[in-house]
Amino acid sequence: MAACPPQPLFTGHIDLLLLPENLRANYDEPIKTKLGGDKIQIGLMEGYKLLINLGLPKNAVEELSKKLKSLNNYLMIRNYSILAHGFIPVERVKADEFYQYAVEITQIIERAEKLRSYVDCPQFPSSLPEKLYADIENWDSISSFSK
Repeated sequence: MAACPPQPLFTGHIDLLLLPENLRANYDEPIKTKLGGDKIQIGLMEGYKLLINLGLPKNAVEELSKKLKSLNNYLMIRNYSILAHGFIPVERVKADEFYQYAVEITQIIERAEKLRSYVDCPQFPSSLPEKLYADIENWDSISSFSK
């Protein structure tokens, strides 16, 4: 039985020890910002790649990969804006487009996580232990709520 999804990972403060061992080597490169110990910081695109590598269902990976192809266009608008690193105001139309784009990415991930939670989390047993089954059969005789 697979484990439930791990505790949340935040791209600004990833504890490498929380990653599966087979992925840790991917984040040992000098381009990653080291925060000390086993903690690193990665960028937005690298965060999406990590999410994909953590095991999103195949259809979600394909859908997300297609959607991420236009991410750089939106990031440039954001990075040059007053809200990030630049001095250029963002037009309302562009802000609305970016918002809709972010909502669509979030929905892809949420659908995948919901689907994965049904598959990966422990399920109720398909049969009952003998003692419990016997107790249920004899419920009237052991229940204080019987007539």
